[in-house]
Amino acid sequence: MGIKKKKYSILIVVVAILVVLSLLFFYRQHQVKKTHATPVKVSVSKIKKQALADILKSYGTVITPDSQDIASQTDGAIIKILYKPGQWVDKGGVLFELDTATLRAELLRAKAGLEFAKQRYIMNKSVFEKRAIAKIDFEKIRNSYMQAREDYKKAQKNAAFMAIKAPISGFVMTSPFAVGSVIQKGSVLAKIVPKEGYQVSYYVDQKWRYLIKVGQAVTITVADMPSVNGKVIYVAPMGTDVHSFEIRASYNNLQQKIILGTTVLVTQDLNKKPQLVLPLQSVGSDTQGFYIYTVERGKIKKIYFSAKILGENKVIAISGLQENTRYVSSDISNLTEGETVEVDDVAH
Repeated sequence: MGIKKKKYSILIVVVAILVVLSLLFFYRQHQVKKTHATPVKVSVSKIKKQALADILKSYGTVITPDSQDIASQTDGAIIKILYKPGQWVDKGGVLFELDTATLRAELLRAKAGLEFAKQRYIMNKSVFEKRAIAKIDFEKIRNSYMQAREDYKKAQKNAAFMAIKAPISGFVMTSPFAVGSVIQKGSVLAKIVPKEGYQVSYYVDQKWRYLIKVGQAVTITVADMPSVNGKVIYVAPMGTDVHSFEIRASYNNLQQKIILGTTVLVTQDLNKKPQLVLPLQSVGSDTQGFYIYTVERGKIKKIYFSAKILGENKVIAISGLQENTRYVSSDISNLTEGETVEVDDVAH
């Protein structure tokens, strides 16, 4: 039994050796075939610089910081509104008319009261001079006369305010009041905005701070409306907010296309300088970041770099690459680092 077991053990070892030798033989044959396989053909291009702009986009709100209030200088009821919301009016143009009958009635009452107080004062003055009336009673009559004079002056002034006029030339906004509304002195009937008074206020990330300057052009857009052009007129100073800062841009609103309070999209081209640009199809990515393939001595080499995707088909190389570096510009999806390839052509 011991001899048989020994023979079986030797047989097993021999078979194992034969299996290993067979595997080594087939592996070498496979490597030889792979070595002599036809290399993949690739196209190679040079990295070039292109003049691109960083496009800033931000949502903002239309404001009118230079607008002026149109306020009533007296109490009364509105009987006429003589403009349409958004209409351009010249300085001095009549915008509202108040109830003239009420104001004129007040004026007549004040005038009649003044005449009565005046006659009473004149008559009692001569009596007082003859010492036929007590001084305290005469003082009351004189004070009544002086009050009547003040009331009449006030009524005259109010009568002049029956027509409410535009304090400046500009666009007049919608009034919160309607015909028939009773208003009080100081009530703001509407706002008027000068020609250049429309602005857009928007906030952007601090990374743009040193690229935005007063005078730069912007495009202001609202859905389903033609865009309008504007320019930067204000850049907020550095504040405590480290994340964003305010910008204001003015625009011509003669056609009343974009009104107060509207949310708009502001677009601005910045930083127009040449940058290294690659087609997206020639750039790969993995856990280590973005990379391109180059060809060195007939083999594929992977180079990592920092990048920013621009649109749908371009990548900007921020760092890690140099201009005129040759990279594989054909399909890289089936390539691996170290693979032998054949350069088909070089694009210039």
